[in-house]
Amino acid sequence: MTQTVLSPQRVLVVDDEPEVLASLRDARELTLRQSEESYVRRLMGRHRGTLAAAARDAGKDRQSFWRVTKRCGIDPSDFRGTANR
Repeated sequence: MTQTVLSPQRVLVVDDEPEVLASLRDARELTLRQSEESYVRRLMGRHRGTLAAAARDAGKDRQSFWRVTKRCGIDPSDFRGTANR
């Protein structure tokens, strides 16, 4: 996983392990990001990278779901040709 800095000089996350957890707010934000990424990855795997189908399952329009995939650093083409990752 890539490095994520939630707030400058407060939380540095490397390989899903926080080195410093400064506040409940930061912990909540980290957990939300990790859950969102896991959810999007499962949907993309289920739909073999088809963004429109994954968006429908998520109850979002295609453009909004695309923005979520980009925010999570997920490339739909990585899931094409695979099933149930």
